[in-house]
Amino acid sequence: MHHPLLCHAFTLAMATSLAGLGVPIVARAQGGPEPELLVVVGQGSAVTTAEVRQLFDLYTGRRTALPGHPATQPIEQHRGAEARALFYAGLGQATPAQVDSHWARLQFSGRLRPPLQARDDADMARRLRADPNAIGYLLAPTKEPGLRVVLRLPPRPASSP
Repeated sequence: MHHPLLCHAFTLAMATSLAGLGVPIVARAQGGPEPELLVVVGQGSAVTTAEVRQLFDLYTGRRTALPGHPATQPIEQHRGAEARALFYAGLGQATPAQVDSHWARLQFSGRLRPPLQARDDADMARRLRADPNAIGYLLAPTKEPGLRVVLRLPPRPASSP
């Protein structure tokens, strides 16, 4: 039988240890659903839709553009952002740490450059509105004007305790 205070103390100790190592900790109410993630472009973009596999390939350098849009510029949230973790979880292919490791190898070889990083949601929205070739993602609902949703990544169901 688990004692609730001991479980809480252990969780707090683990979170403190991980935070001390620079590992971002995102707290969510136990059993609560994750928010929906929106893949978005500026209103001036010619991109009207995107598929999960295409996005994974674009954000990992396996593809340099979306089909029919040769100048696609992916922009992602900064390391540690909840939206970034949910984006890669929603693509179902890799964790942010695995993607970072993958990009480190590609950069070392000099072959490709990783997606640009936005400082926050407002910076992401500003970049998407300014560049018709850019594509990015935000947590729903977004209050940023001038953006168009091209794909909704549904929230993953809450994990059972």
